[in-house]
Amino acid sequence: MPEARVSDEQILRQLRAALREQSWADADLICPSVADGVVTYHGFCRSPSVPMALRVLAERLPGVKGVEVELVAPPRFMLGVP
Repeated sequence: MPEARVSDEQILRQLRAALREQSWADADLICPSVADGVVTYHGFCRSPSVPMALRVLAERLPGVKGVEVELVAPPRFMLGVP
């Protein structure tokens, strides 16, 4: 029996919920989007290990066909550094 199609909106809801559960994810600095089953992360991350972990997090969700990570290091002023 064919697998039921998961909408982009459903994927995004599940992804946002999963992000909120991960303290390492800096969820307030990351804005995910989903188009045709492809998750794209936009925003900032403070650790070089976060992009790979975010990729794994998204790939585990039903309906995800791909993951693109477009994150950069946050500007110093966002971290409270003068």
